[in-house]
Amino acid sequence: MTHQSCRDTINNISQIYMCLVTDQEIITHLSRFCQWPLIFISRTADIGEFLFANEVFWHDPESLLTFGNTVPYQSTQRIALKTYYGNNSFFQNLFVNIFQVKQQPTLEDYLPLLNNLGDKNIEYIWKCIRVITRLTFAQNKQTIVKGITN
Repeated sequence: MTHQSCRDTINNISQIYMCLVTDQEIITHLSRFCQWPLIFISRTADIGEFLFANEVFWHDPESLLTFGNTVPYQSTQRIALKTYYGNNSFFQNLFVNIFQVKQQPTLEDYLPLLNNLGDKNIEYIWKCIRVITRLTFAQNKQTIVKGITN
């Protein structure tokens, strides 16, 4: 998978997204392109990058993977789009329903946080443990977590 850099702004790309989804015929054809890097995030004021749907999710409700508009860990982690597009339900619908982006991070997104707890405060550490434990049982993935902790 390679990312596609683009010299443009999130405002310009947002306008293109809005134009695309005003036509029902275009919407029906967009699903054919979900395997392409169609999701724009800005890297600087005038340069962005197009990502694949499996590299992003809409929102991190626990605020563990995002801090402001940045992802604090590795570039290999998925990115929360809400930090770029705000609370706009239009974009949430576009990304989640049309581009098939996951609504929230999965257990697998949170697990790498366990490797980076050394410099974190105790509240953050306990929040990570609570979220991972809750998702482990909710998604019935106890064997995955057990394998990591051994």
